[in-house]
Amino acid sequence: MKRFEFRLSRVKDLRQRQMEAEQETLRKLLAELEAVRQAQARLREEYLAEESALVAAPRLEDFEALASWRRSVNRQQARLESRAMEVLKRIDQQRLRAVEASRRYRLLEKLYERRRKEWEAETNREVEAFAAEVFLAGWGRDS
Repeated sequence: MKRFEFRLSRVKDLRQRQMEAEQETLRKLLAELEAVRQAQARLREEYLAEESALVAAPRLEDFEALASWRRSVNRQQARLESRAMEVLKRIDQQRLRAVEASRRYRLLEKLYERRRKEWEAETNREVEAFAAEVFLAGWGRDS
C-alpha cells in the first residue's frame, strides 16, 4: 500500500500561513484601536479631574487656563477620534482580507479531507481484497 500524499500540501501550508498572518495583522489593528480608545478615556479623565479641581478652588486665571486647556484637549480628542476612524477603516479592510484568506485555506482543507477519505476507502478496499485472496488461497489448500 502506498502512503497518503496530498499534491497540494505546499499550497495548503502556504494558505495556512497567509491566513495566520492576516489574523495576526487584524489582532494588531484591534490592539491599536484599543490603545487609541484608552488614550481617549485617559484624556477625558484628566479633563474631568482638572475641571473638578477648579470647581473646588475657583480663581479667574484658573478659568482662563482651563478654557485654553479645554481647547487643547478638544484638539487632541479630535486627533484621537480621527485616528480611531482611520484604524476602524483599516480593521474593516483587514477583516475582509482575513475572511478571504480563511476561506481559501478552508477550501484546501476540505479538499485535503476529501482526498484523505478517498485514499482511506481505497486502502480499505485493497486490504479487504488482499484478505479475501489470502483466505481463498488458504481455503483452497485445506480442501
